[in-house]
Amino acid sequence: MTPASINRKIVWGGGIALAATLMMGAGTAFAQTPDPAWLSSIDELMNIEVSSAAKRERRVADTAAAAFVLTRDDIRRSGLTDVPSLLRLVPGVQVAQIDGNKWAISVRGFNSRWANKLLVMIDGQSVYSDVFSGVYWDALDVPIDLIERIEVIRGPGGSLWGANAVNGIINIITRVPAIKGGAVNATVGTIGLSTGAVRYGASIGPRVRFHGYAGAAVQGDIAPEFAIDHWNRVRGGAGLSVDVSTRDNLDLQVAGSGGSSWFTGTHVVSSVPLRRGVHPAEAVTDSWRAAARWTRTLRNGGMLQGSAAWLSTDRDDSIFALESTVMEASFQHAAGRRGRHELTWGAAARLSSNDTAGSATYDLTADVVDQSQTGAFAQDDISFVNDRAVVTVGAKVERFTHSGWHWQPTARALWHVSSRQSMWAAVSRAVRTPSITERAMVINLFEVPGRMPLIARLFGNPQLQPESLVAVEMGYRWTSPAVSVDVAAYRNRYDDAINLEMRSPQLSATSGVPHLLLPVVFDNKQQVTTAGGEVLLTVSPLPRWRLVGTYSLFTVSSRLDAGSSNFAAAAFDATSPRHQGTVRSLVTLPNRIDLDATVYLVGRIDSDEVPSYSRFDARIGWRLLSSLDISLLGRNLFDSRHFEFNNSSGGANFAPARRQLSATTTWRF
Repeated sequence: MTPASINRKIVWGGGIALAATLMMGAGTAFAQTPDPAWLSSIDELMNIEVSSAAKRERRVADTAAAAFVLTRDDIRRSGLTDVPSLLRLVPGVQVAQIDGNKWAISVRGFNSRWANKLLVMIDGQSVYSDVFSGVYWDALDVPIDLIERIEVIRGPGGSLWGANAVNGIINIITRVPAIKGGAVNATVGTIGLSTGAVRYGASIGPRVRFHGYAGAAVQGDIAPEFAIDHWNRVRGGAGLSVDVSTRDNLDLQVAGSGGSSWFTGTHVVSSVPLRRGVHPAEAVTDSWRAAARWTRTLRNGGMLQGSAAWLSTDRDDSIFALESTVMEASFQHAAGRRGRHELTWGAAARLSSNDTAGSATYDLTADVVDQSQTGAFAQDDISFVNDRAVVTVGAKVERFTHSGWHWQPTARALWHVSSRQSMWAAVSRAVRTPSITERAMVINLFEVPGRMPLIARLFGNPQLQPESLVAVEMGYRWTSPAVSVDVAAYRNRYDDAINLEMRSPQLSATSGVPHLLLPVVFDNKQQVTTAGGEVLLTVSPLPRWRLVGTYSLFTVSSRLDAGSSNFAAAAFDATSPRHQGTVRSLVTLPNRIDLDATVYLVGRIDSDEVPSYSRFDARIGWRLLSSLDISLLGRNLFDSRHFEFNNSSGGANFAPARRQLSATTTWRF
């Protein structure tokens, strides 16, 4: 029996033992009055509203997309203190910890530290970097206590949100306008974990609400023998919400954060000859963002909304420095129902300015890169058969500075088979525009020594074309007061997928040292096909006990165009596990005690030879008073350490995830 199978049996045994323990106390626990935060029945899960799938509020049951919502109660009962860890609970999302402050996160494949097919937003404002079209997860500045919910749409959303919403959308929605009163919370744990935060909100008269918050966090190295990866962060923000009239609301928010994260990376000491050194380095990131949103409720049930946002980020990791400023403006009109039709349309513009400074390890061919995008979208929901069937047609047209015009249409259909069953299907096209890195980077790959050494150097390609996706999806939902099933399946085909091509070697005398230069460039000579699906099963055996199970299947295949001088097909061919799943148990015991546990099972990652692993997390929470909570959380309880991702191409060493214990106290006033 292999160590992995032994470990898996231990985890499952522990989970069964925990479930048995919970059952022994169930007789008294489930006779109590339900907790106000607890859904009265599982079929209410389908009544949770989600806005990211249609740019207007829709029940999950009325959404023709693979939608999932992590509610505020889900977040609280997880006990987790960072967004990447929370995303492990979402079916179809691949989350792998690289080290103590870096993650690889994607939806439906293509995972890496620099994953670039996922749109991540905070309150509808994009937070991805134009440099690599991804997210610096170590610098994401959202306090967990301020998150109202996290909406995750698996599948393309380009017809509404535009380019780069290819494989999915994550929208982190804060609850700051509704906060009244204050709270102080603190967490301490092993591996040097320590966090603290304070927030306060109040009203000024019947129409004005304000809030403010501040916090700090620090964690030590999780495995110093593998990498230096400690980090620290401070954050703060404030907001104002004003009911200008009975139909108009103005919401203003500002937030800032700063901190540093360390990594052990490989640095180029000399380009010719190519010499490298491995040593710790510090990545310092400071960011500010501000947003204003005006909303008018129309008498016919529609809505007008206009918003503007500004995001400034300074990041320096000793290899690459970036000063980025992003400005966004958008307008949207959600018309009320008129006959069979419900129309939503709008327009948006985004301007990004990036000032960069590279090194011998990584550089860009241009010091300043500015780019803009403008676009408009329209979507119509058409109802049939007494509203039991809804057909949605829509598209977005966008223009990018460096890649021109793009067309992203979608057609979706939803059929309510009964009051408890629904089926949906969709066909969509989405595009991903090349990042600044793919168009302009310069990086030394390796050297073949000899009398005439050969140095391979990767160059960006300013002629790169956008990658395009055609996705076919379908799903089925069934719910009852005690059981809920949500199934989704998909097949995605990516044309003009980016790979690495070799060019002819050429003689060079850079730095006065004769050598052969082997140019490697990005190109669009690959086609990738992925297929799979996700299952979400929720069962409530007893009124105060809920079991949530998820399973995700992912398959991938690719082929290169004829005549390709392939250097490397896309490294993301097999960077996501074929199988992964979770089982989560949530129990509310007497005396306001929560007892929660989660088992994670993740299959092997073939391309990086990362073996399958399992982890077991458990939490106990106790509301001592109406204003005072304490909780204890254990992560990886039955596994001292395991690797989740090989970051050989991520610019830093990788380290194993470790067992970790923490305690959290929250006082509300």
